[in-house]
Amino acid sequence: MTTTSRLRENMIMNDSIFDDLYTSLKQAESIAKGELSPANVIRIEVTDVKAIRKN
Repeated sequence: MTTTSRLRENMIMNDSIFDDLYTSLKQAESIAKGELSPANVIRIEVTDVKAIRKN
């Protein structure tokens, strides 16, 4: 048995997990196209390391 066939044999995804993943990907596509607003937006401020080191 090859490595690839062993991996395929161990990669089992039930239908509900696949459906959730597929729905998430379709939503991501719609968000990227601007057709849908994201539920959450996370903004991370970049820390000014140079200023911190001066203090």
